[in-house]
Amino acid sequence: MTKTQVMRTHSPSKVKSTYVTVSSILLASAFILWPNVPSAISPSTSISSESDQYSPLQITFPLDKYAMVMSSVPGFPIEIREENTSFPLTVTASSGKLLVMDGSTGTQVRSSGTSLEVKQASIIYWSPLASPPVKETTITVTSRALRSNSAAGSASVHIVQDHDGFYKIN
Repeated sequence: MTKTQVMRTHSPSKVKSTYVTVSSILLASAFILWPNVPSAISPSTSISSESDQYSPLQITFPLDKYAMVMSSVPGFPIEIREENTSFPLTVTASSGKLLVMDGSTGTQVRSSGTSLEVKQASIIYWSPLASPPVKETTITVTSRALRSNSAAGSASVHIVQDHDGFYKIN
């Protein structure tokens, strides 16, 4: 059985947490974020999955809403962390592309297609650029036990495009 936590911070002093017990997929909803408008900045969304045997797997979305016109990021940012770094993480997207920053300055973007292995805590990006254009995707992060190569924990989130062209967590 998997213990899953969805957490949203509304201000630095207030935290609202909801605990749900599920065995596979978790979907989270998000607030609207308009880029470059300080009064509309809303907090990040955090999803974590904790198995009884393994360390927590945390997926954080620093932005609640993403549009391709946002020049400050190459895609919808996804921060992935796991307390036990001995587990490699596999990130898959049902559509679109996963992007990573390369180079010592972190300014070069490299496409990894729809699957990516993450060996340390990092921020990756999901881009809806594809042919045909992407309207929705499911991002799944899975940690695997090194010895048995079996799934140790996973968390999923569904991203959809709204009527204004923004992508958000559904």
